[in-house]
Amino acid sequence: MSLNIEPFNSVWWILVAITIALIVLIKLLYHDRDEAMRRSLVISLCLFNLLVFIWYKYNLSQDAEFMADYNMETFNIWMELPLQLCNINIWLIPVALMLRNERLTAFCFYTAPLGALMAMVSPVAAFSGDLLLPRNIGYYGMHCIDIVNGVSLLTLGLFKPQLRDVPWVLGILAAGTAVMHMVNMTIRAVGLGPANYLFTFGTDGSGALEALWSLVPVPLLYLYLVLPLVAAWLYGLTALLILPQRRREKSPQISA
Repeated sequence: MSLNIEPFNSVWWILVAITIALIVLIKLLYHDRDEAMRRSLVISLCLFNLLVFIWYKYNLSQDAEFMADYNMETFNIWMELPLQLCNINIWLIPVALMLRNERLTAFCFYTAPLGALMAMVSPVAAFSGDLLLPRNIGYYGMHCIDIVNGVSLLTLGLFKPQLRDVPWVLGILAAGTAVMHMVNMTIRAVGLGPANYLFTFGTDGSGALEALWSLVPVPLLYLYLVLPLVAAWLYGLTALLILPQRRREKSPQISA
């Protein structure tokens, strides 16, 4: 049986529907539990996703077709660490929840679903085709779970959106991108491989990033062109999320 997947085809939309259904189911089952239980649940889901990530990367290391597509003679683990925007929240969400750091939790909420969805919308060629291939099960499974975990921060009441969080999220994103560039430079300098986490050294064929690179073909700096768009999206989404609460606060209270 073959289930071919590519962005926006029927199989892709079924995965999106399953992801939304899981978010709703988790909310229905756990929204009225105590905070410690809800916090532990999301951390546990992230740890499960970490196991999925490890299984996925192991399968990539055994995938001759994947290795050939990327001209890899051997699998380089230094190129496959969970440091991309689409998978960094696998371990960052548990850190934020255990530290009870509201700003870091805000960063995780905004970036986990966004990064994972971007990966699903624009996968490289190796991750199209038969969904039942181990590499595709791992790729799409990991990203769907990441979306569930990120959105569940909101739906389980572990994160409350506020406009004042947006500058902090933008700051963490900007600083984190610069730090990741230094990580890439270090990995390259010691000869471990051409690391390109967060695409600071180039686009790796991403159409959206190619447009930015054509304007400013300078490693790292070209990524900062997108910050105004990210800021507009963050403020717009936050305003949309807090609007119902504001309306409830302004509505007249009827006493019995």
